[in-house]
Amino acid sequence: MTALRQRYIRDLAIRGKAERTQVLYTSYVAELARYYGKSPDRLSYDQVADWLFHLLRERKLSKSAVNVAVCAVRFFYGITLGREVSELHAKVPRVRPEIKRAQAYSVKEVEAILKAPQRWRDRAFLMTVYAVGLRVTEACTLRARGGIDRARMQLRVLGKGSKERVLPLSPHLLSVLEQYWLKERRGRPGGDAPWLFMGEKPGQPMDRHTG
Repeated sequence: MTALRQRYIRDLAIRGKAERTQVLYTSYVAELARYYGKSPDRLSYDQVADWLFHLLRERKLSKSAVNVAVCAVRFFYGITLGREVSELHAKVPRVRPEIKRAQAYSVKEVEAILKAPQRWRDRAFLMTVYAVGLRVTEACTLRARGGIDRARMQLRVLGKGSKERVLPLSPHLLSVLEQYWLKERRGRPGGDAPWLFMGEKPGQPMDRHTG
């Protein structure tokens, strides 16, 4: 590992960038260097812009992926190299993402979706995601102890960046969760695990691919 890459990773880490972000940013800067066959600190901003254009038009990367690359090079030149980057920002702006219109479902369609699962776990999971507006990963890691506050009728959710969110818990959703607990969790193996929604492996939470 070069000294420059070590400095870059250090700068990312001490500014609180998540480990996955560190890996992504580093991979893009390394790819920029490979594209030109020289250290990225020797490249012009026009060369950086040409490389990003290559990612978008030739590599056919998504706009969100290209935006990650934009953030990676901006951090590299602005923070690690300490350069004036107003010209860089002008030459390599973030790509405007496409606006995706949400599909609206009728009340009957929503009810049919929520009632479709046969297992109490899956029905309670879908109800929680829909009623509270959780991300799937947030619902997967929702905790039974500390996650449900019956006294205040609240859910405590650990979201992105390990930030806690406190969300309202309706009496109907609480009833659904209690029925699920009685039907599938109480007295069953792994019942002492902290996760509200258990995966197929004992003691492990559900994940995005749980069938």
